[in-house]
Amino acid sequence: MAIFNIELGRYGEYAQVLLDVYRYLGYFLILHVFFSVLGCKNGGFGLAGNLFNDDFLCSSTVLILSILAYHLVYKQILTVY
Repeated sequence: MAIFNIELGRYGEYAQVLLDVYRYLGYFLILHVFFSVLGCKNGGFGLAGNLFNDDFLCSSTVLILSILAYHLVYKQILTVY
């Protein structure tokens, strides 16, 4: 049982998009918090250093845009049966 339920109605085909964004953003946020608390350096993706720094926000935006591009564009171009 979930805390929040989102009913998309006629836009139900985008449910998987929301789930993927939620899932990957959740993973990314958890990694960011762990790297920030532990003070690890990882090569400039923004996962280390201050919480919610510019590199992290940029990486998050790229991640979300990549997921959206896949589901809204690439998935519509190629259908696999």
